[in-house]
Amino acid sequence: MMRFILILLLQFWGFVAFAQTVRVEGSVVDESNGAPIPFANVVVRGSGEGAVSDSRGKFSVMVDAKGAWLDVSFLGYERASVYVEPPVPEGFK
Repeated sequence: MMRFILILLLQFWGFVAFAQTVRVEGSVVDESNGAPIPFANVVVRGSGEGAVSDSRGKFSVMVDAKGAWLDVSFLGYERASVYVEPPVPEGFK
């Protein structure tokens, strides 16, 4: 069975001192050749929130500011999970 990996290009928009969630943007690609995987499911574990990657494999989803697991699936590929943790800006506790 082919495997795939989630490559996250993490970009956190509007991250303010008391934000509870941040936006994570990334791409779902085939690990063997780097080709984008369109319409893959990306779900934030335990929240019921999620997204579907677009025709270029790109997605955007809101996650807890403390970090979260993303579960990625697509027909014909093994399920993948990745933990994303936002960077903490200076002075933020």
